[in-house]
Amino acid sequence: MSDLAVILIDMQEEFVDRLSKKDKKIIILAQQKLLHYCQEKQLPLVVLEYRNNTEEYGSTIAPLANIIADIPGVIKIDKPANDGFEKTELLSKLQLMQVKRLWLAGINASACVYDTAESALEHFSIATSNDLIADPAKYEQHGKSRRWYEQHGQWVSYAETLMRAELPRLRLIPSPSALPLPSLYTPPRNI
Repeated sequence: MSDLAVILIDMQEEFVDRLSKKDKKIIILAQQKLLHYCQEKQLPLVVLEYRNNTEEYGSTIAPLANIIADIPGVIKIDKPANDGFEKTELLSKLQLMQVKRLWLAGINASACVYDTAESALEHFSIATSNDLIADPAKYEQHGKSRRWYEQHGQWVSYAETLMRAELPRLRLIPSPSALPLPSLYTPPRNI
C-alpha cells in the first residue's frame, strides 16, 4: 500500500469555465492522465467539491467524472470553504489510510488549491505540477502561487514527471538502479 494520495480540487463546471480554452485543455488532459494513473496504481483519490448554501458551482466536469466513476473507493467530500480541510473529514480520512504524501490537482491554484495545500503541510508533504493546477487569467493572483509551491512542496512542469518519479516508490520495479526509467532522449541511430 502506498503512502500517497491524490486530491482533485474544485474541478466543477462553474470554475473550469473561467479558464482560457488553452488552460482548460491542458489541465483536463493532465488530470485525465493522473486519474488513469490512480486507477492503474490503485492510489487513493479524494475529490473535493466546493458547496455553500447560496450558490451552485456544479459537479466535477464530465471528462473527469467519467474516469472517476471507474475508480474504486473514491472519497468525495463537499467542502464549505476554500480549504479542503476546514470543516470536513478530509484529515481523518487521509490519516486512516496512513497517507503521508499528497499530489494536488485542481483550481484555483492561488485560492482553493493553495489554502488546501497550506493546511496539508501540517501533516503531509505535497507535490503538484504546472499542468495539474491553474488560475483563470483574469484572477488577480494568476501565476503568483508557483513560487509558494516550489518553496513548500515539490513543483514540476508536467504531471508525467511526478508519475514517472513515483514508479520506484510504488515498488513496481526492484530499484531505480536495477531497471532505470526510460529516457525521453533517444540518440540517433547510425545507419
